[in-house]
Amino acid sequence: MKKNSKPAIFVVIFFLVLITGILLAAQGLRFKCEELIRERTLLDGEIRSQATNRISLIASYQMFTAEDRIKEYASSKLGLIESDNNPNKKISLNKEIIRETENELNKRYE
Repeated sequence: MKKNSKPAIFVVIFFLVLITGILLAAQGLRFKCEELIRERTLLDGEIRSQATNRISLIASYQMFTAEDRIKEYASSKLGLIESDNNPNKKISLNKEIIRETENELNKRYE
């Protein structure tokens, strides 16, 4: 070999090593990118399923807090009745009946 061909061989070897390193780094980045894309796809699916679950929970909540359902439960299970909500309605009681009832109660608990 000639004296001036040695530096050319080192330059060629250096560029081959450099190109190999760049190709390996690019391949590694490509694999990492594909892995991150797969992970993102899975997380997007999980987000969609959580959103669907949230919507179903909101619908269930609205169903259980509906006024008709609460009134039905109150009347059938608790025995409550709905008032007229008439503030002008007057209740009249006979004082004689109240005194008789009071006397009866006093006699029972003496």
